[in-house]
Amino acid sequence: MTDYDQKMSELRARFRERLAGELEDLCRFSAATASPHDLASLRDKVHRLAGLSGTMGYPEISAIAKRLDEALGGTPEADQIDQLTATLSDAIRSVVER
Repeated sequence: MTDYDQKMSELRARFRERLAGELEDLCRFSAATASPHDLASLRDKVHRLAGLSGTMGYPEISAIAKRLDEALGGTPEADQIDQLTATLSDAIRSVVER
């Protein structure tokens, strides 16, 4: 294994640990009870996840996070946000539980 491969493996392991924390936050989120600040925080979180997930080799998480980020940029319905948040949580769970 090259130094690059070793570093990427370490970065991916740390990223998976971070995903576990993100998963906890996403599972607690409910758009129906969220304040505008909560929605803005969620958008910041999923925007970062969209970019980092792609870089770390998790394109499915990245794609779902991008969809949620775009939805949060408009005037989404609470059901749409909760559905996308649940879909993102499922994708993250499949990575974290491997």
